[in-house]
Amino acid sequence: MVKQRTLTERERRDKLDQAFKIIMSDGYILAPVLREVIEELRGKDTAYILGCLDLGKDRRTVVMRNTESPSVTKGPVLKDTVFDVHLPDSRMVKVIMAVEGESRYDSNQFACARYIYYAARLINDQKGIEFEGDDYRDLKKVIVVWVNLNPPKRDMNSLTRYRFTGECSNEFSIGKGVRYCDYIELVEICIGESGEGSPVMMGILNTLFDSEIPNESKKKTMQEKYNIKLTNRILRGIDKMTSLTEQHLESLTKKMYEEWHEEGIQQGRELESIDSSVKHVLALISKQGCPIDDAMSILGIEESIAPEVRRQVEARLDRARYE
Repeated sequence: MVKQRTLTERERRDKLDQAFKIIMSDGYILAPVLREVIEELRGKDTAYILGCLDLGKDRRTVVMRNTESPSVTKGPVLKDTVFDVHLPDSRMVKVIMAVEGESRYDSNQFACARYIYYAARLINDQKGIEFEGDDYRDLKKVIVVWVNLNPPKRDMNSLTRYRFTGECSNEFSIGKGVRYCDYIELVEICIGESGEGSPVMMGILNTLFDSEIPNESKKKTMQEKYNIKLTNRILRGIDKMTSLTEQHLESLTKKMYEEWHEEGIQQGRELESIDSSVKHVLALISKQGCPIDDAMSILGIEESIAPEVRRQVEARLDRARYE
């Protein structure tokens, strides 16, 4: 029997990203996300939104841009999915989108710094491709969507937007208009559990990424409730994500057990050492009548357990006085 090598955390996350990309590159799954995220697509049906995307020969898989943002000085940034959205009334690329999946929820106040950096790299990458020189008129808007797959309960089924907008200061206003500056938008989606989430988009994501639901049940729900047929390609991506999640949980459980087991052994040894030391100190006090400090010094009690040994010795001597 060949023993399977345990994946490193970096390898596990890379494989999760690959599986997430397979799922989210499907136009029928992306469409409800785009409907919620892009204002110009609000209320549009799936067929209309698919017409705004570059699709492969199967007419449902979205053709992706290069997901690596290279840089000699800053190093590469790898993204899960990057694709173009051609907004209504124009076949020009108007929006460049990145949809990222994140299994480790980052709740600190600097979490958005990573989102902004990804968006900034997508802006930077456009020079020489979308426009030349200083002709910034052709700079395209960038939207980065972060799908948090394991948020805390309080944040589940939420969508948060961050936009770049301008405003004129009332103190110095002369009635001039504010120039358009909305070239970056960040969207954070925190999924919940299957059966939750009233908007269609949240219900679809909750169903797809709930590892507790068997694939057959997912297929049935997606077909009957959302009119989306899950292809074998999507199901393989779901299986991969479920497998990697289960392996991660098993690994965490094993690691926690080993840590707790070792900690228990250490605590047992420490308690045994304290108990033995207390007995020896009491014996020395009884035989020689020396103070506690002298008895502990003679016996060479370790500093790490000395306070507890002293406490127990004093407690026993106090009890003995009243017995």
